[in-house]
Order: sequence, then structure tokens, then C-alpha cells
Amino acid sequence: MLDHAKIAEEHFLSGCNCAQAVVYAFSDLTGFDRDTSLKLACSFGGGFGRLREVCGAFSGACMVAGLLWGYSDTDTKSLKADHYALIQKMAADFREMHGSIICRDMLRGIESSTDSNPSDRTAEYYKKRPCPKIAASAAGIVDRILAERGFEPPMGTHIYPLNAAPDYRFVVIFVRSGGQWIYTRAKDRDVWETAGGHMEPGETTLDAAKRELWEETGAAEYDIRPVFDYSVNNGGGHYAFGQVFLADVRRFDPVPAEFEMEEIRAFDTYPTEMRFPEILPVLYGRMEQEITE
Repeated sequence: MLDHAKIAEEHFLSGCNCAQAVVYAFSDLTGFDRDTSLKLACSFGGGFGRLREVCGAFSGACMVAGLLWGYSDTDTKSLKADHYALIQKMAADFREMHGSIICRDMLRGIESSTDSNPSDRTAEYYKKRPCPKIAASAAGIVDRILAERGFEPPMGTHIYPLNAAPDYRFVVIFVRSGGQWIYTRAKDRDVWETAGGHMEPGETTLDAAKRELWEETGAAEYDIRPVFDYSVNNGGGHYAFGQVFLADVRRFDPVPAEFEMEEIRAFDTYPTEMRFPEILPVLYGRMEQEITE
């Protein structure tokens, strides 16, 4: 299972408020995309709109608990009672770690405000605030319940921050050159694809990305960097994790004839006829988002 606590901490450090960091960390299980996750949780940051009431990280954990184990049958009292008992147990665990579930109590001794203007996310801000670790702890409570109860994640492709995955089987490389995206077509296929594939034993993700980039595009001079992680769940609760790279290529050499690729072509976006149509558009959309933010 993913370390959602680590992901929540990284989301807070990337600019999310405390509630957003936790809710978005569990998007692989809720099925909510980035936009939906962040909008759902945005009002709860800073102890509910910076009022310093109930901690946003704890509120985010409760939202996740509701999405995963909540009830929609409003006539059955036992369902309500069971869920309220779960939330009360989560609150007790959170209080044991932090002494309170109230934001102003948890930030006592740290300058904080109840006006509507969020603080600048400076190095000094992160040095003083315990909020990244608080977000991680709130997500950790949900992870412990997941371990106890289990949960079947939704099928599909999910995006995570860089280095969030517990292990990697694949690399995907989005290739840019001359302001366009480069896609390849294999000799035995009629559809287009990005560079990428399975990692070989002993390879790092960067090693694998460089090898696949050369074998499938002939890229000879380039800059390459990892951008984010992803997973694919095709059912049965089994994830396959990969890391996505961006390569800016200055020069291509001919692809050796013994390699599998037949043709390389430049596109303004991703092609309509492409391999893995349920995966690559999702990854392309996130890549576009990452490079324009």
C-alpha cells in the first residue's frame, strides 16, 4: 500500500492547505481527481477557513473516512452510530498525538492569525509550523484503519508526487523536441506510444528511462528529469507503479534496425490513436499541468 502519510506531508509542502493535503493524498482510493480533491477540502484549511477551529488535517482525514467507510442510508441508526464511533476513535488517536483536535491549541506559541489572508509559504513558515507533520499523522491514522479493515481501490490510473511509490516496475518518458511532443510506433503495431517500458533487474528508474529513450527514439543529446509517479490498478487491488520522466531532446540519431520501433513522429498534443488509451492521456494531462504551473 502507498504511504499516504508521506504523500500528505509532501502535498502540504507543495502548497496545499492541511485539509487538501490529506484528502488529495487518498485520491487513489477515493477515485477523486486533483481538482475535485482540492476543491472539496479547500474550505477546511487553517481550522475551517483560518478560524483556527477543528484542525484541517483532521477534518481531511474524516472526509476520507466518510468516503471510504461512510453511510448513505440515512434511516439506519446503527450505521450512523458505527461511523460516529469510528470518527470518535480517530479523534482520540489524534488528540493522543497532538493534545487537541483544535487548530489554535495545536499552534499555541506560534504566531497565527484568523484573518482571511493565508500566510506566505516561506522557508521560515515551514521551519516554525508543525503542519506538514500533522497532515502526515492524520493520513497515518487513516492508513492504520485501512490496514485493519482493508479496502478495494478503484480501478484506473492514479497520479502521485515524485518518489511516493513503494516500488517501480515501469518508466514512461514524455519527449519534447522543437516545441512538439515526440511519439513512436512499433513495427508490429498501428498505434502511437510514448517512450517507456519495464525496468530491468538492477536498474534505477533513471537508468531505465535513459535506456528506453535511446532504444525507442534514438535520442542522443537531451536533458531528462523525473516529474511524478503513477499507478495502474486493473482489479484485484493489485497496483503496478511507475515513474514518469520529461526529456527535452536536442539531437536524435537513427534508431538501430534491430530495435522494435518503426517510426518517430512529432505531434502538438497526444495522438488520438495511441497505445494504452486508458493510461497515457491521464499521464499526458498531468505532464501538461506540471510544466505549465
